[in-house]
Amino acid sequence: MTGCRPTSGYQKCWSAYGLWTVGLIITVCVVWWTPRARAQGTRWEHYMAEGVKAYQSGQETNAEMFYLAALEDVENAGPEDPRLAATLNTLAVLYHAQRKYAKAEPLYQRVLKLLEQTVGPEHPTLATTLNNLAVVYEAQGKYDEAEPFYQRALTLIEHTLGPEHPNLAAALDNYADLLRKMQREAEAETAETRAKAIWAKQKGQPAGK
Repeated sequence: MTGCRPTSGYQKCWSAYGLWTVGLIITVCVVWWTPRARAQGTRWEHYMAEGVKAYQSGQETNAEMFYLAALEDVENAGPEDPRLAATLNTLAVLYHAQRKYAKAEPLYQRVLKLLEQTVGPEHPTLATTLNNLAVVYEAQGKYDEAEPFYQRALTLIEHTLGPEHPNLAAALDNYADLLRKMQREAEAETAETRAKAIWAKQKGQPAGK
């Protein structure tokens, strides 16, 4: 698995395409912050903004410190408060990018549960968390645990974004990677072939393909 830096997009942490993962989550967190979350705590907003700034400057230890402070500030806010999921998610992404998968895993699990409770199990936002949780399982060699999360992410992306969306192609490539590690080459080729067809319709393939 490759490391990730904040950008924007939907990749393999979505890792196969380099810099996709963290940025999507950071972007999602910013969406979660406004306007409701910002109205609920300027101290939390300060911690999160400083954490993102530190992370983007490569100061990951400082970023972790700010994110943990933000989490402490909202830990008892309740599941309906969007700041809680946003904070857990951002901290999970930090650990994910650092390859601290054992730390990222339970945070992603909490994010997934919170999103299911608040926005519902069919909301497209869940696809990112499902994918990233699957990648974390895969990185730890937990292939059987990873598979259902990839499958659920694929179903959700196709249902909400359509059968020719590039996010679906990225998820299919991720799933193909897992299938090969599970020695299921025929299934991996099927997933990869479908991904290539989607990329072709998007007039180009992602970097590194």
